[in-house]
Amino acid sequence: MNTVPKFLIIVGIALVVIRLIWAGLGRYINLGRLPGDIAVEKGNVKFYFPIVTCIVISVVLSLVTLRDGFSSDSKIRKALIILTYEGRRDEKHCLM
Repeated sequence: MNTVPKFLIIVGIALVVIRLIWAGLGRYINLGRLPGDIAVEKGNVKFYFPIVTCIVISVVLSLVTLRDGFSSDSKIRKALIILTYEGRRDEKHCLM
């Protein structure tokens, strides 16, 4: 099986699982209806923008990414170290 169909199947399953968890926890956690979310109703028009919910989700995902992305054996960290070393080597080479 190619990698693209596998990836799409995994993403689809993950979205279904996330939706089920969201529906189950929605009764207990008001994510999506936090104080600070913008809701305007005028006549037949309803506008809703969950800005605080977006900020909370962004902060949580950022913390998870930073924790996993910059561990001591991280590929990103190793790549940054290699790039820094190569940059220094090039500078020395240019000075000589």
